[in-house]
Amino acid sequence: MGWHSDDEPELGAAPEIASLSLGQSRRFDLRHQSEGHQLNLTLADGDLLLMTGACQQHWQHRLPKQAKADSARINLTFRSIAKRL
Repeated sequence: MGWHSDDEPELGAAPEIASLSLGQSRRFDLRHQSEGHQLNLTLADGDLLLMTGACQQHWQHRLPKQAKADSARINLTFRSIAKRL
């Protein structure tokens, strides 16, 4: 998945996103939108990544292509959808 932010209006001004990784480890990248510096994490089996506060306003994230996957991986992502008025 390419660089993106989860900044859809229905997620609210400061979305809270939880991402649970199960199975094979994968690299997860974060890139600051204005300064361009980057963080690279490895999400292993059972890791829970939380993106809260202004994360989606200032950072983009991605799962870069991986040359070879030799075991299964499942990712469960949880988002709260704001009720429309």
